[in-house]
Amino acid sequence: MKEEKIKVLALLPMELPKEIKLDNTLEAMQKFVGGLIKCITLSDTGSAVTLVCNDEGKLLGLPLNRPLWDGADVLAGPGFLAGCDNEGNLTSLPQSAMDFYKEKFRAFIEKIKKRKLNYAAMRADGKMPREEYQAPVSYTHLRAHETDSYLVCRLLLEKKKCHLYTSPSR
Repeated sequence: MKEEKIKVLALLPMELPKEIKLDNTLEAMQKFVGGLIKCITLSDTGSAVTLVCNDEGKLLGLPLNRPLWDGADVLAGPGFLAGCDNEGNLTSLPQSAMDFYKEKFRAFIEKIKKRKLNYAAMRADGKMPREEYQAPVSYTHLRAHETDSYLVCRLLLEKKKCHLYTSPSR
């Protein structure tokens, strides 16, 4: 039997995830995500969980929301997590899955807010950009990683630079 309202985990860009009740109709789901819906099965918890998002979120340039699959992809625009029955109908999200995803997505948003960044400043896997956490290295260290092709390129650039400095003045 199809539920009239389903309990879902709302995922809005740059907001903590929150439990809401949503009408279990196509129109209500499309209104929530702001367009045509796309249903993606998640399997992190072992139970049937469906991410419902805007099918064209990235193409429309919707705000980036949070990383998915440990950074392999990113959710653009609003979305929500719901359960799924054997017939493929959306149902209320089981409480165990609700708690798991609420904590998983809460940690990411708090990390961004703590650093006073927006999502675009984060890498897809939720880590800080390299400049934020990697110490500078010496020129000798960089030279140690040169390959033959880079070495030839660097030598040609140095030769060109020397040629410019030694050309006769007019």
